[in-house]
Amino acid sequence: MKKEVMADAEARIISGDDADRILCEMPIAALDQAARDTGYKRLDEALNDRKFTAMLPLFVGDAEAVLRFRKRCVPRWMQLVHREAKGASWDVSRMHARRAMKTPLGTSSVDDIRLPKTSLHFRVQPESALASPDKEQHAPVTDVLVVEEPAPRRLWRIAVESGSAVGNTSALITSLDLPSGATLDTVLEQHAAQVATGEDWRSLLAWVVSMLLLSRT
Repeated sequence: MKKEVMADAEARIISGDDADRILCEMPIAALDQAARDTGYKRLDEALNDRKFTAMLPLFVGDAEAVLRFRKRCVPRWMQLVHREAKGASWDVSRMHARRAMKTPLGTSSVDDIRLPKTSLHFRVQPESALASPDKEQHAPVTDVLVVEEPAPRRLWRIAVESGSAVGNTSALITSLDLPSGATLDTVLEQHAAQVATGEDWRSLLAWVVSMLLLSRT
């Protein structure tokens, strides 16, 4: 299908802009449909939806291009869940952000932490100086979106954006398994052993947990 669309553009049956729009919008529309069809519950269910996976080679390209596109689908899926679930949004003041940075997790269990809704968006003031998980990203974190996937495999999907003085942003994505009964320290240690080189998520994840624990006091 991708070849056919490009051929139509070369033959001037459609414009180049229309061809680009078709190739860009069709896979996104297919992801949106897959998310709806799977109930906005789990990312893997949407990405493995039969109709969605069948469409990707037609509009995206070869296996390598499909893999890159699937990675780009994660923040889109998270935004869809946040919208459909009417997720919570918290504006975090500098004072509260700094307080959470200094709050120890203690012996808290995974079972002690719950999002107020299926998803939670933190809007963080740059002055809070919340450090990005990317060790080479010096701009402070401005947005954190957390989406929870339910049991039997309870986990969080976390997307982080950092903005610079000139308005540029960079997004990082990770997931955090939350097995019942595990301590938060254990969960964070296991996560740290699996993340990519150049990333350190522990402080950011501990901050999210601390914000949730503080919200109950």
